[in-house]
Amino acid sequence: MDVKENNLVCIGLISRPHGVKGEVLVKSFTEDPRDLESYSPMQLKNGDQISLTIVGKSKGQFISRIEGLCSRDQCEKLSGELIYVERKVLPSIEGEDEFYHSDLIGMRVVTENGKIIGVITAIYDFGAGDIIEIKKNDESEIMVQFRKSIFKKVDIPREEVIVSENELDKIDQVS
Repeated sequence: MDVKENNLVCIGLISRPHGVKGEVLVKSFTEDPRDLESYSPMQLKNGDQISLTIVGKSKGQFISRIEGLCSRDQCEKLSGELIYVERKVLPSIEGEDEFYHSDLIGMRVVTENGKIIGVITAIYDFGAGDIIEIKKNDESEIMVQFRKSIFKKVDIPREEVIVSENELDKIDQVS
């Protein structure tokens, strides 16, 4: 399934089973983490639809029940699965500096002088802020912290992210 083509936005991750009664730990990627359960039904990358209910919290993740799952074995099969919803069910974007992470995937990375550096291939959050993965023109990949000092502007209509070449060069030397 092509997530971008199907206009899906990733809103969470099923990290692993929790306990033995068919519960899972879910990491929310929504602005307000508790909004996660309000988007049911959701779907997995393979197209399966799920509905979940948050029943608690543990170490920054939500303990959740997924309708139809009642054992740890069933839940283990979903470990690492990303959770998606159709973009149309999400709140509309109001401000110029607002966008969904999924909007960035596939965008060109261009310097302030117009030099094309590469393409954004992924966005990660390992706990200390967003990290942008860029596949450079020479096919090498770099990971860059998503900071305003580096990423000057996100231009959705042009499908470009404008970066500071000086700041990017400093990071690229370390990568």
